[in-house]
This record gives sequence, C-alpha cells and structure tokens, in this order.
Amino acid sequence: GTGSGLRTSLANALAPLADDRGVDRHEVTDAIHGWDHSARAFESPARSVAAGDVDAGLGLRATASKLDLGFVPVGTQQVRAFAAADRTEKPAVAALGEELETGLDDALAGLDGFDSG
Repeated sequence: GTGSGLRTSLANALAPLADDRGVDRHEVTDAIHGWDHSARAFESPARSVAAGDVDAGLGLRATASKLDLGFVPVGTQQVRAFAAADRTEKPAVAALGEELETGLDDALAGLDGFDSG
C-alpha cells in the first residue's frame, strides 16, 4: 500500500464490508482489479480508472467530476500546509499563506468535495 490517508480510509471502509460478507478483508481487496496499483500524482488514480486500467482508485471528488467518473466517498481527510520557518518571507510562500488565510473559501467554492470549515 501507499500508506496514504486515503488508502487507509478505503481499507478501513472495506473491513465492515468484508465482515458483512463473512470474508477476510483481503478477499475483498483481491477481487478489486488494480488494488495493488499505486500512483504518485493525485489525478493518476482517476486517470487509471478512466483508461480502464483499474476498477477503482482513491482520489478526490473534484478529480472524479472533472473526468466525468462516478465517486463513492469513503471519508474525509484534513489537509495542512506547512512551510519551513526560514522560507515564510519568500514571495511565493507569503502569497500562499495569504491566499490560505483570506481566499481559501473562494478558491474551494468551485471544487466538488472541498470544505474549508
């Protein structure tokens, strides 16, 4: 596995499904074509689904919408932005910080599945 929060959320969501079916979680994951497929870029799983390379992939609702794919939520994830203390005065880092503090709601308004709350 990738060790990502999304992957953990999906694995956790599959455990009760496996229990309901009276099987081990690994039997459920083994039945999913592409379960062991990993991708580095956040859009790659959705693109793999769109191409038919895998049955399902972990990704963002906004990406699924963009690629006209179905989406089944498995939970929510918090996202944090960090910056090295010695770089916070750099123009690009300062601009990012300003946008996160003042413009985040507007930036997320057009993206499916995002909430700045």
